[in-house]
Formats: sequence, structure tokens, C-alpha cells
Amino acid sequence: KSHAAAYAYNAYITGYLKHHYPAEFMMAAMRWAEKQGDNDPIPGLMAEAKSMGIEVYPPDINHSGENFNVENGRILFGLGSVASVASFGKEIVEERKNGKYVDFFDYFKRTNGKKDATKNLILAGAFDSFHDNRKAMVEVVDEIKEISRKIKEKKRFIEVAEAMLPFVDELTTAEQLSDRQKELNLRVELKKPTTHKKLSQRISNAYKALDDLTLLFEDVKFPTDLVEDLSERMNAERKLIGAYVTAHPMDGYEPVTSLNIAPLSEIDEQTTQIYGLISQVDIKRRKKDNKPMAFLVIEDKISSVKVNVFT
Repeated sequence: KSHAAAYAYNAYITGYLKHHYPAEFMMAAMRWAEKQGDNDPIPGLMAEAKSMGIEVYPPDINHSGENFNVENGRILFGLGSVASVASFGKEIVEERKNGKYVDFFDYFKRTNGKKDATKNLILAGAFDSFHDNRKAMVEVVDEIKEISRKIKEKKRFIEVAEAMLPFVDELTTAEQLSDRQKELNLRVELKKPTTHKKLSQRISNAYKALDDLTLLFEDVKFPTDLVEDLSERMNAERKLIGAYVTAHPMDGYEPVTSLNIAPLSEIDEQTTQIYGLISQVDIKRRKKDNKPMAFLVIEDKISSVKVNVFT
């Protein structure tokens, strides 16, 4: 009775939540799978959500949380779900409290724009609202990142120099200069003693350079000659977030139900026909006779199965 009551209670609560909060329920299931470090159940959960009329979208720079979240009845992948992003997703979300990112360049100005993480976010679809060609966005990341670095460098110098300007004439050694910057909780930007006049000129030059860099930033253009292939987009999503989201390689083929073939999630021990995408191939040789064997992973939109191909 103790087990029956406990399981019945859990089943009741689970059924209630799935019925009354379907999007939140499926989102929580996806979060749980990801938390366990196992993305295998996610395609099946996505298919289940779709059968319930709930759309699942790739991550979005202005709408996704750090983890899976629900917005307007749809489920979005989290920014932290993308490979190599991790805690950087939290930084992006935190900065977004100051307002949504206006465009690709605004994002670089307001975050540290980690290069590899940004490229992965692009290929996972997080910047689709800014530009329709992910390949073109990846192409300009290095250039924009370098301009952004220089802009932040100039801004840091101006902040420190303006704060130190009233004191420089009385600081005659590098040590005194460094100590005063630390006393004011400033980054140590001024290394050598200087005068009020010289530092004022440096500040003026820094403002001019900042204006030039900002114009350079705004002049960066996305290349128009790069063709983005749908298969590239799908494969990048699969690699970076563990699932095909925008489209699936099997979309153009007959569904298993119309072919009288069971989905992979329903196959049993008897001889059967299966139908899906070969997602992994591992060829090895038997020790006893050196003959090859193949080990495959075949998947459909919901599940996957391991297949041994004997010599």
C-alpha cells in the first residue's frame, strides 16, 4: 500500500501538471534531461510537445533564458544549452535586464562577446532575429570582436585618465601613480608620471579614436556571397544543442506510420523493419579473424537504437 499510494500520488500530480501547464511541464522534462547530461531524450520530448501543439524553438538572444524556458506558450532552448557557452549564457541574460539587444553589434558592445561561444550561438540560431544568414554572421565575428576590444580599451583608459587628471601633477613616480589608481579602485592604466596638459591631450586623442572605432563598427557589412545550406544549418544545430530544431533530415520522407513501420521507440525483440537516419558509424575488426564489423546508431525524430552489423 505504501508504494501504491506514493506512485498514485506522483501520477496524479504529474497528470494534473501536464494537463493544466503543458508547455511548462514539457520544458521541465527537457531541463531535467539536460541537467542529467543526457540529450538523448530531448528529441522524443520535442516530438511529444509538438503532438500537444507546443512549438519548440532554437535559442534566442533576446528571449531565451540560461536554460530551457517558456514564452507565449512556446518552448525555447536555453543559451546555456549551446556547446561552449555554459555560464556565459547567464552573463548575456543578466545584461539583457538593461534592455534587449538591438542588433548584432549592440550585443558585442554590451557583453564580452566570447568569440567561440558567440560563433556557436550564431550557428545554433540565437541571432536569427538579426540576420537570416548564420554563415555570414560567423564570418564577421573576428572583425567585430577586435573592434569591440579596442572600443572597450579606449573607454577604460578615458574613465581612468579623467578620474586621475586632478592628481597627476603631484604624482612624480610610477609607484605613486599606481598606488593612487588602486586607492580610487581604478584599473591601473597610467604607467608613467605625466602632466595635466599631456594627459588632457591623451584623453582628447582617445575620444577621437573612440569616435573613429564606433564608425568602423557601424560600417562592418555581412558578406552577401555566402550561401547557407539547410543541411549545414541542421547539422550545426544537432552538434551544438543535441537536436534538430529548425528542420530534420527525415522531413522530406514518408512518415513511419504510412509505411506500416513502427517508430524506433516501439520496436521489440522480434525480427522487424526499421527506418531512420544513421547518425553514428563505428567500424571495428574482430580479434579472432580481423574481419570488419559495424556498430551503428540509427535515429528517427523521436528515439534512437544501436545496431550491430556482423561480418
